[in-house]
Amino acid sequence: MSRINKDILRIFEMIGNTPLLDITPPGLTSRIYAKAEYCNLTGSVKDRAAYAMILEGLNSGALNSSKRILEATSGNTGIGLAVIGRLLGFSTTLVMPSQVNRDRRDILESAGAEFILSDPAAGSNGALLKTLHLFGENPERWFWPNQYYNPANYLVHTATAEEIFKQTSGEVTHFVCATGTGGTAIGVAQGLKKLNPKIRAISVEPAEEMHGIEGTKHMAVEAVPDILVGKTVLTGIFQSKRSLLDQTDFVSTSDAYAGLNRLAGQGLYVGISSGANYMAACRLAEKNPGSVIVTVFPDSSDRYLSEALWDEKHYGMQLSYKTSREIRFHFERAYPHEGCGLLFGIPDINGRRNIQVFEPVENINHERASDRYQINPAEMLLMEKKQRQNGLKLLGIAHSHPNALPRPSEFDMERAWENLSYIIYSVVGGAVVGIKSWTLTDTPSSTGGAREELIRLV
Repeated sequence: MSRINKDILRIFEMIGNTPLLDITPPGLTSRIYAKAEYCNLTGSVKDRAAYAMILEGLNSGALNSSKRILEATSGNTGIGLAVIGRLLGFSTTLVMPSQVNRDRRDILESAGAEFILSDPAAGSNGALLKTLHLFGENPERWFWPNQYYNPANYLVHTATAEEIFKQTSGEVTHFVCATGTGGTAIGVAQGLKKLNPKIRAISVEPAEEMHGIEGTKHMAVEAVPDILVGKTVLTGIFQSKRSLLDQTDFVSTSDAYAGLNRLAGQGLYVGISSGANYMAACRLAEKNPGSVIVTVFPDSSDRYLSEALWDEKHYGMQLSYKTSREIRFHFERAYPHEGCGLLFGIPDINGRRNIQVFEPVENINHERASDRYQINPAEMLLMEKKQRQNGLKLLGIAHSHPNALPRPSEFDMERAWENLSYIIYSVVGGAVVGIKSWTLTDTPSSTGGAREELIRLV
């Protein structure tokens, strides 16, 4: 097997088969579940499509060593393409509206992607048309996955549908999903209906034309246009396949934020489109007693740490943007080994851990450096003494997970101290793609004895 085939197989093993979470609110006779798509390789549902489109390009010969990957994106698809492309030896150029948030840009920068910024007033369609122009000028230079029109974007979700059907023992009655390209909603709807034609599929759109639900589209005004590529006219996935969707639910930005905070009250820190999906699923459950509703959490809090989306009470840690970048760069350099360091600061008036200083330390576990870290106690005491003189105390430990999710392992939890926070940075192929903080808890949860701690990046 060639190196690239081995890498493809390794990537495949880190995408899909995501957990199904029970998110049913108290008092409902229906059950609501969510696919935790942030458990994919780079932290979003778009990894499935990015992988499928790259694999299709390799199989067809459209993607080869002489080409760069080119795509219009608002973030998550671009991250998937850039990281998977990097793992396979390809460079990526992304066209994005200039208002794309800082958290996503940092991940893309870490993955080595080149940015071309488009007119913010033109939104994602402006980025699409700029990409079409670049491709038309020099088609031999680029591999353009063309996510809004590429059937691989939705066909890959046949597997997602099969996962849902199996995880619910075939009892799923409704599927609810926000639409951007339409790939997830259309693909899962088609797959589920093949397994059981009675299953209903509901798309979720922002209620407002001007909205704040990132990654979604109000289709009446934001639907992608038909485009001419070469001599072929292409129609968008959503426009050509929308008959697979039984109805549309419109969720306001304010309701999506409310959903986001309700989930935070359950210890689930997910993205803004997840909040919209949750609210739509709850409304559907109230109207359909006894149903089994499945929705999607497309991404997680680490794509929005700079945006202050959550109510103040949900934040457990405050971390400066400057300090976060220092940690990021340290773990990029440590890759493919685990990096580690100490976090110093003071609790603020709300009881949050206010991290002010990161002190990198050596990982002395040389035998298992790729998946274990160990801090020299003498070095730790020296750092504590130094920062005590500055009025700071040890509040936590940061370490990286090379090519693994930013979730505590059993090894992490066995050696954790109850009074400290632990920030984990997921580093895939040398790119920092995810950040999570956690503490030990006596309360049972989906992560056992670990409780996620929401980070505010300032």
